[in-house]
Amino acid sequence: MKKKLLKYEPLYILISYAILALLMYWTIRADFVWYGDDTYYHFLRIIGLSDNFKHGLLQSGVSTSFFGKIGYGQYIFYPWITLIPFSFFKLLTASWIQAYYLGLMFYFFVSFLISHYVMKKFSNSTFQAVIFAVVYNFSTYRLIDFFSRAAIGEYLATIFLPLCFLGFYELFFGDNKNWKILAIGMSLIIFSHILTTFMCLLIFVLILIIFSPKVKLSKNRLLDFGKAVGTTILATLIFTVPFIIEEFSQDYGIPGQQALKGKSLLSLITSSFLNTSGRSFEGHIYNIGLILILALLLGIIIFKKFDFTTKAIFTLAILTFIMSSSFFPWKFLQNTPIGVIKFPFRNLIFATLFSSIVAAKSLSILIKNNHFSITIAVISVTLISGSLWYSSFNKSLVNSFISQDNLVITEKMVNRHNIPENYLDQYIPKKVQKYLPEIKQHLGYINGKKFLQIPGIRNSTNYFELANIKKGDVVDLPYVRYRFTKIRLNGSVEDLLPSKRGTVRFVAPTDFNKLKIQINYDVPAFQLIFVISLLAWLFLII
Repeated sequence: MKKKLLKYEPLYILISYAILALLMYWTIRADFVWYGDDTYYHFLRIIGLSDNFKHGLLQSGVSTSFFGKIGYGQYIFYPWITLIPFSFFKLLTASWIQAYYLGLMFYFFVSFLISHYVMKKFSNSTFQAVIFAVVYNFSTYRLIDFFSRAAIGEYLATIFLPLCFLGFYELFFGDNKNWKILAIGMSLIIFSHILTTFMCLLIFVLILIIFSPKVKLSKNRLLDFGKAVGTTILATLIFTVPFIIEEFSQDYGIPGQQALKGKSLLSLITSSFLNTSGRSFEGHIYNIGLILILALLLGIIIFKKFDFTTKAIFTLAILTFIMSSSFFPWKFLQNTPIGVIKFPFRNLIFATLFSSIVAAKSLSILIKNNHFSITIAVISVTLISGSLWYSSFNKSLVNSFISQDNLVITEKMVNRHNIPENYLDQYIPKKVQKYLPEIKQHLGYINGKKFLQIPGIRNSTNYFELANIKKGDVVDLPYVRYRFTKIRLNGSVEDLLPSKRGTVRFVAPTDFNKLKIQINYDVPAFQLIFVISLLAWLFLII
C-alpha cells in the first residue's frame, strides 16, 4: 500500500497545488481589478504588450497605444517576457479583467511547483518541500506584492527567486554540476524585474562575504560559474541588448527616486504579528506576516538543533528582515548605487524566502517521522496558512481605496481606453523631463511654430500626418527618441537630428503636399538576438 501511495505521490501533489491555486484565484477574482499602488501602471503594461503583438511589434520596445502615445520606452527598460501568459488568457476569455486573474492563477500554480521542486532538491524531503511551498506561497508579503502594491513585476520575480538561490547554493556550496539552475532562475528574474535582479546580486555578494570560509572554490566551480553567467547573458539577450545600449546612449534618472528610509523595526514586527496586508499609503506597514514571524521565533528557540546550513539561512532571514527596517543604516547608502532600490521593505522578499525555509526545517525537526504526524502537520499548516492569507486579504478591503468603486479598473474603462496613465516621467531621458508636460499634450513644432497632433497606429508603427511641408522645414514631433527610434517619410527612411527636447526631430529632404511620418523602434539584428536567446534556452532545459 505504501509503495502504491509513493508511486502516485507526484500526481497527488500536482492536484493539490492546482486546487490551492484555484482557491487563491476564487478568493481574489472580481469583475474589476483591485486598486493597488501600481495597478494602473502594470495593467497597462499587460494590455499594451498584447496590443503591440497585435500590431506586429514583437520587439515591443515602446508602447504604441498607451502611456500617452509619446513613444514611451516601457518595454525597453521594464522586462516584458513573463507578461506574455496574460495575453494568452485574453485570447481565451475576450476579457482583460478575467485574463488578468487567470494569469495570476497560472503563476500561483507555477510558483507552487517551483517552490516544491527547489525545496525537494535542497532538502531531499517531500515533507519540507510541501511545507515550504505552502508557507512561501501563502506568505503575507507576496500577497502584498501582487495585491496591495500591485507590483506585478516584483511578484513574478519572487516566483523564480527560490530557483535562483538554489542554483547559487549548488554552485558555491553544493553540487556545482547543477549550475544550470542558477542560469535558469536568474534569467527568469531578469525577464521579470531588473531591480530584483540587482538586489539578488547584492545578497549573493553578502553571502559570499559572510560565509567565505565555507565557499567551495575550484577550477571546475569557476568554470561552471562562467557557464552560468555566459548562458544567462545569452538567454536574456532579447531584453538586455536594447536595455543596456539605451542605458549607455543617454542619461536617465533613477525612476521615482526618493529618500532611502525604512519603517521602525518594532512596527515591522508588530505588523507581522497583526498579519496586515493593506496599502502603506493608508498607514499600513508591509511585513512578512504571522506565520513567518513565528517561524523566526521558533528558530531562535531550536537554533542549536539546526545544522550549519540551516543556521546560515536563519541568520540570513534575520539579517534581511532587519535590513527591511530603519534599524539598518540606510542613510549611509542613499547616494550610492544601492539607493536605486528606493524602498528598504523590498528586502522582505528575501526575508520571506529564508524564513519559509526556516519554517520547513523547524517543523521537520519537531514533527515525528511517521506518516500520520506528517499528514496532520501538512494539513494543519495548509489550513492555517491559507486561512491567514484569506483573512489578511479580506481585512485589507475594509474601508480601503483598494476596493473603492471609482478607483478600481472595470471592463468599461478598458474598452474605452480611459485607464489613468501614470509614471510617465520614468524611463525617459533626463533632457526630456523638462519638456514632458508639452510632449504629453502632443505639442510639436514646425520651424518653431506649434502644432498639435496625437499619433495614430498603422502597420506596426505610430504615425503623424502633416500637410504642406517644404524642403528644409525642421519638424520636431511630440515623440520621445531612443537610440533605436527610426522614422520613415512617406516610406523612405530618414536621419534624425539632435533635439533639445529629446524628441524625434528631422529636416524635410524635399517638398511634401502630404507627409506621413512613420515611427518605430527597431533593434538591429533583432532576429539574430532572438535566435541566440532561443538556442540558449533550449540548451538550458534539454
